[in-house]
Order: sequence, then C-alpha cells, then structure tokens
Amino acid sequence: MRNYLAILTALIILSSCEREADIDLPKTEPKLSVSCFISDDIDTIRASIFWSRPVFSSDNNLPERPEDLTVIIKNGSLEKTFLWSPDLLQYYLPVTEFPLVAGQQYEMIVRAPNGTRISAKTTIPENLPDIESAEIRLDSSTTSWGESVYEFTFKTFLRDSAPRFNYYRFAYYEYFSPDPSFETELYRGQSFVDDESVVNGKIYEEKLIEFFGYNIFIPELTMYIMNASEEYYRYHRSVENQTDGNPFAEPALIYSNFEDGLGVFAGYRKVRVTF
Repeated sequence: MRNYLAILTALIILSSCEREADIDLPKTEPKLSVSCFISDDIDTIRASIFWSRPVFSSDNNLPERPEDLTVIIKNGSLEKTFLWSPDLLQYYLPVTEFPLVAGQQYEMIVRAPNGTRISAKTTIPENLPDIESAEIRLDSSTTSWGESVYEFTFKTFLRDSAPRFNYYRFAYYEYFSPDPSFETELYRGQSFVDDESVVNGKIYEEKLIEFFGYNIFIPELTMYIMNASEEYYRYHRSVENQTDGNPFAEPALIYSNFEDGLGVFAGYRKVRVTF
C-alpha cells in the first residue's frame, strides 16, 4: 500500500509540472532546385526547376514551379537562354540552337527576379561505354503454391583503357512493344561501378533482376550503360541509397552540385543493349 501511494504521488507531481513549450524553430528560405541531364545524343535540353519547401514550413502545398526565371547554359563564350513550356512545366532548349559535344564542359546558370542566382558545371564524357560482352542468364522455378519465379542475371564486361577515371551506371528495363508504332520501357533496377573495379583494363558488372507472380510471361529486357560524369554518378547513387526500401534506414543526403541552390546538372553518354 505504501509503494502504491508513493507511485501515485510521483505521478501527480510529474503531471503538475507539464507545460507547453514555446520554441522558436529556425527559419529558412526556399531554394531553387534543378534537375537537368545532358548528352550528345538528345534533341532537346530539359530542366525541371522548382522552389524547395523548407523543412519547418507549414505550407502543405507542393513546391512551386516558377515561370519567371532566366535559365542559361554556357560553353565558353557561347550561351543560350531556355524557353518555358507551360504544358510540360519545364524549361527547354532545342540542341539545334545549342549543340552538345562529347568531351566539352558546360555551365548552367539560373536567376530569379528576387536576385537569387545559382549555378553548376558538368562535362559530357568523351567516350561511349566500350562493351566487350553482355549476356543474360535466365533461371526459372515454381514455388510450392504455384507462383512462377524468373531470375535474370545480367553479366557485362566493359573495356576501360581510357586515361581518365570513369563512372558507369547500368539501368535495367522491361521492354514492351505491342505493335510497331508503340514501345515503352518499365524501369526495373540499376547498378553502379567505377574505375576502382578495373582489372587488366576491364570492368565486370553482374546484376540480378527478379520477376514473380502467377500466370506471368517471360519478359523482354533491355539495358542501358551510361558512361557518366561524376555528378551524374553521385546523384543517381545517392537516390538509390535513399530508396533502398528499408523504412528504418537512416536518411541519405541527395547529392547536389549547384552553388547556392539544390539539384543536379550532369552529363552522360549511353549505349542501349537489347536481348
């Protein structure tokens, strides 16, 4: 009985000490955030830009996509200003007005009416990925409850004799083509490798992609290999770390190469492999 009274008294004392806290949260201003990827084989440069939402903001609306920015791309003394597309909600520039050349460095500058200015630089890699061999191994099985399981193992050798340090991204897609006038690809996974993996002038990459379900057909697959700028590589790898599927994992910072802003401006060259 004496213990019970002691516990009850402690609870009363603790509850009487409860009060509302008045804490001044840090105030941060929205920042411009950009996403733009360039290569020598695209026909239009596209840039998605919006104002970020500060972490302590009470505004529940989606970040604003501003229409009043000045967006410029530069290569040495040559520069061009992007156009705004109200349909796509993007800034764009046809490469017929600003050709992109492998091996060249480019700078993107974004200015807002309030005086904000952000910029980033990147280089389109000089060489395409040099593929020595690429193959898929298919393994299939059926579970005890009748579910089909398909395992596709991509095995790729790249020749890498270039003097510069190279970064590579592999992207794997399921391919659909119901008729000759329509085709699409559904993203299935990605992997990354760089020149730290070079052995005797070659890089080997292996990736397993799984499909499982009932009454499924064997899918057709395609693979893209990107010889990536460091900015392209680090951005996509940080996104992969952020979305690893573990809800209890520590948050990973998304890579950004913009000064005084957020986002990525990055170059790449790619090769498509069909199987």
